[in-house]
Amino acid sequence: MRAFDAAAGTSEFTAGFDISETGPAWYIARCYGSDATQVAFTNPVWFEPRGSQPPTPARARVDVTIVDSSGKALDGDCEIIRMVGKEALVESQTRFRAGKLSLDAPGTTRLCVRVPGYKTATQSILMDYAPLRDLTVNIRPDQLTDWSTFEQIRHHLRHVSLEFHMER
Repeated sequence: MRAFDAAAGTSEFTAGFDISETGPAWYIARCYGSDATQVAFTNPVWFEPRGSQPPTPARARVDVTIVDSSGKALDGDCEIIRMVGKEALVESQTRFRAGKLSLDAPGTTRLCVRVPGYKTATQSILMDYAPLRDLTVNIRPDQLTDWSTFEQIRHHLRHVSLEFHMER
């Protein structure tokens, strides 16, 4: 473990590690602050043999409700958005009627709803569906090696429900 003193004004930390892998692997850095509520994780660093392909994102079954502020069901279009860095790529577009839509999408995507006369609204399957968001942001280190954690995520992905309350 390595540490630095943020209170002394240090805001960056650099470390080097020698790593040797013979097969696919990934690493993350977990960083702790001055108490248990201050935790950060890096993005994973992947080691993959030539020609390997990353796993496809788990699929989500999503039921979407689209209404205005009075509860009136609306008609419009829903785009499935895949983020590549900061760039939003439209994967597909589906028309919906009477404020209801069911779809199958990668769990990592966002849904962008467009209704004529209303502001465009976007929600993330992972961060706007409370059961997935809460499980993800409150995950404990011991849960990362417990397969039931991933089964729980898979279960939640099969039952995603998002509500869009459109504004003019």
